[in-house]
Amino acid sequence: MFFGRKTKNVKLFSIKRRIGLRCAIFVGYSVIIPHRSITSYLEASVLLLFNNIHRRFNVLIRIIFLVSLMLCPVVTVASGLGKGQFLARDHLIIDLRSGVEWMRCSVGLQWNGKRCDGKIMRLNHDDVAKAIVIANEQLGGNWRLPSRKELEGLVCAACETIKIDSESFPQTVPEPYWTGEVNGFAARHFWSVNFMTGYTYGRFFPQQQLAVRLVRDR
Repeated sequence: MFFGRKTKNVKLFSIKRRIGLRCAIFVGYSVIIPHRSITSYLEASVLLLFNNIHRRFNVLIRIIFLVSLMLCPVVTVASGLGKGQFLARDHLIIDLRSGVEWMRCSVGLQWNGKRCDGKIMRLNHDDVAKAIVIANEQLGGNWRLPSRKELEGLVCAACETIKIDSESFPQTVPEPYWTGEVNGFAARHFWSVNFMTGYTYGRFFPQQQLAVRLVRDR
């Protein structure tokens, strides 16, 4: 009986020992695995945070760049005027360099043989389209808004009062004039050239009203 009970106790102790060992192994894994999972989670979180910061920083840089293009002027390097560039023919100015014909007067003014008379009109793009229809009917030809390059070609960097040849283009107002060219960096805006500064801006919406000088191909 004694040995029988002792044997039973030994067996029971052996079973408890094996169960304890398995529990220890299980607990060990439960400590190690979560530790590794937490480390991986922290690394992933830091990487995700860094990527978000980097992406937002890139977006911010792009926004600043676009805003600077819209608000800050683009300097026209060339003076735009060469000797003998313009040839006057009554109410027209022939631009020998770019091969186009300009209206001598801004829209709203009329050439009287010596100067431009009347009151200048500031138009949005819808009104410009109507003015072009009238110009085509009265003067013939296919009048249009100039491109950015064409209008920049009129800038006279050496001129003091207004940055344009006032003899060829009298009564030009020292303010922005429309081009028909969309700002490629901000598709809702159009380029304009300011003849007070000689700078080019790409910040105006087509609904805004600016001065206009029409041009046509020769």
